[in-house]
Amino acid sequence: IDGPTNDGLWYVWFIDDIYIGNAATSVQFPASELTTLSAGAGTAGFGATVAATAPSRRLELGWARGEPRLPYPTEIRATQRLERVLTGYRVWRLTPGQEGNESAWTALTPEVITATELTDPGWQGLPNGTYRWAVKAVYTNGVASVASFSNTLVKELVTGMIAGVVRRTNTVPIIGA
Repeated sequence: IDGPTNDGLWYVWFIDDIYIGNAATSVQFPASELTTLSAGAGTAGFGATVAATAPSRRLELGWARGEPRLPYPTEIRATQRLERVLTGYRVWRLTPGQEGNESAWTALTPEVITATELTDPGWQGLPNGTYRWAVKAVYTNGVASVASFSNTLVKELVTGMIAGVVRRTNTVPIIGA
């Protein structure tokens, strides 16, 4: 449990603001089904017990406990809670393989749009290749969703000339065809 310096555990960990769901629904658990576990006084973790009066090495060495404490949910007033409201969407074009490099994406909507469909204005001028699009939902308070990616779309503009002779079934050429 101790590190090589033998000064005890003195980091406090919090897991907070976990969201499971999408824009329409979320998974919620009743408070009665949740469990809080702590290796507080009387335990040393992993089931070992110690005397409740045994101080930590950090306190024995004279170091004051200085970790800040987050407020409990009951301490946060309703007016302080931030609500997220969907304000619109942002759309980017990218090539497959760039999904993890957002700086390489081409923004199609520099500002948030509210329309639920978009025609890529630069599509006609793009070279032949494979492309994808990324969409992020944008909410109030500066919150954006993770990107949702489209399937790939191959752009292949074929140009050229076709020459030949059109014939009847008896192989006689059709004049003017």
